[in-house]
Amino acid sequence: AGFVAEFHATDNLSVAPELLYSFQGGKVNLKSNVGDSDGNLTFKAHYVNIPIMVKFYPISRVSLEMGPQIGFNMGIKEAYEYVVGSLNFDGESDVNKDALNVFDFGLGFGANVRLIAGLNAGIRYVHGFTNAMKDINVGNLVNEEVNSKNRTFQIYLGYMF
Repeated sequence: AGFVAEFHATDNLSVAPELLYSFQGGKVNLKSNVGDSDGNLTFKAHYVNIPIMVKFYPISRVSLEMGPQIGFNMGIKEAYEYVVGSLNFDGESDVNKDALNVFDFGLGFGANVRLIAGLNAGIRYVHGFTNAMKDINVGNLVNEEVNSKNRTFQIYLGYMF
């Protein structure tokens, strides 16, 4: 959900700053640093994203877009499940704010089509370059190579005033 404005430099080129709320998530496999245990960590994050897309119109009503996006991590909930020997553990909690990277930076690209009466539809992929979390630890389970970069695929329908 969000807002967009579009400023045309020419008939074929425009800049579109946006303000978006995004619900993103991921899954990490964990291995024990002691004994034979393993597990999974699933996280769900809330972001406020600000993409600035440059749009090129190769034909009327159809645009190709690309541009940077900065995101602000508003909080993450995690759900974990792991096995130690024959014991199973699971639960859910908020991620400690000290374990979060507040800012996210990515590059988005996609396509948009203007439909009728102000409606538009599009698809976009945003490739994140920064980790959402600084480190991942659940009990004695760790992920030493933290790779919690956001990779977001969006399908949207909007209305332009």
